[in-house]
Amino acid sequence: MLQSALDFPEYKIVIAAATSLPAEFFEPFLQHYPRVSLVQGKTYELLRQAKAAMVKSGTSTLETALLDVPQVVCYAGNPVSYFIARRLVNVKYISLVNLILDRPSSGS
Repeated sequence: MLQSALDFPEYKIVIAAATSLPAEFFEPFLQHYPRVSLVQGKTYELLRQAKAAMVKSGTSTLETALLDVPQVVCYAGNPVSYFIARRLVNVKYISLVNLILDRPSSGS
């Protein structure tokens, strides 16, 4: 995700970090990305200003969608889990938002 910041030099890149981790935890990851800043405890304020977001899979994707922010959902998983999920769930994109909103219409 950090590497993608290099592809968008015209944008301000901000990480809404988990408050459960100290800011020092993120320093080794951010040292090579001086344009990327970190905020903690202000996720909703940050999303309200965002033009787009890269979001880890889970509840945060639903929160981002409720704030009407376009998003790319990122996963960390293994190919076997992905294969099983694709066989069990019939949606174009697997994310919490799509699982909730991408239902077949009742009149079809």
